[in-house]
Amino acid sequence: MKNARLAAVLAVVGFAFLSFADAQETLKLKYPPGTYVTTMKMDMDASTTLDDQDMPGQKSSMTMVMEMTYGKPDADGKQEIAIKYTKVKQSTTAGGKEMAYDSEGPADKQDSNLAGMFKPMLDAKIVAVLDAQGKVESVKGLDSMFDDMAKSNPASAGMTGEMKKSMGDESIKQMFDMPRKLLPDKPVSEGDKYDAKVDITVPFLGKLAIAYEGKIESIKDNVATISLTGKGGNDKPTTTQMGPAKMDINKMKIDQTMQQKFDIKKGMATQQDTTQTMSMEMGMKVGEESKTMKITQKMTMTTTTVPK
Repeated sequence: MKNARLAAVLAVVGFAFLSFADAQETLKLKYPPGTYVTTMKMDMDASTTLDDQDMPGQKSSMTMVMEMTYGKPDADGKQEIAIKYTKVKQSTTAGGKEMAYDSEGPADKQDSNLAGMFKPMLDAKIVAVLDAQGKVESVKGLDSMFDDMAKSNPASAGMTGEMKKSMGDESIKQMFDMPRKLLPDKPVSEGDKYDAKVDITVPFLGKLAIAYEGKIESIKDNVATISLTGKGGNDKPTTTQMGPAKMDINKMKIDQTMQQKFDIKKGMATQQDTTQTMSMEMGMKVGEESKTMKITQKMTMTTTTVPK
């Protein structure tokens, strides 16, 4: 009789253990009403050769802070999100010279080129509308800003046009689209692996396709820890204009690793750490002079999101 009771208890415990082990979670982006602050910190180190001759290295650091206010979904499930950049700080050093901008510093101490690019972003009022599935339906605020910049300074229209392509309204769509594509498309358990694919637009360089292998490292206290390893590049050469220089981007390769903390209940990534190496081979033409350029960039970036 005792053995029968013991067997029954063990069976119940075993069933409970198996149920726990097989428990699955659906990782889905949500946009709970309220205001959230996202902070991005990035450091980058770049090396360049010009016609096989080593050029001075370049180091950059950047901090960007934005506030996103999620409204309540309407009767059709559509949701309006107000986006505002509240801080930009960047420092770039090359050949012993530094270009720096700090939106919180004295106006007369800022690099004029960087100020001309970042100040309009800080003044912009950006509004995105998501459909009931969480996909971006419309964006307004950035394209018009770049159009105004081009009108006020016609000489910079070419450069402003390139900035608009990669940093305009489409960049906001990408900002919402990429996190969704990096998540698994079905319920997962700890230890599960999955594949993801993302197309991104890199400022001034064009489009990249990156294939990822993701793994659910752990699920604990409503937080999923996800690791992602990605490889990609451009599928065809592209041409861009950077001031007087015409740039032919012939080959671009990217290797990326990420670790993400995803709050399952809130439906958002609260932290993401990224390490990336990107190499490029390109031709540069200024007037009748042509050069061959190779660039390698190594970058680390941390992004955090918290309620305001």
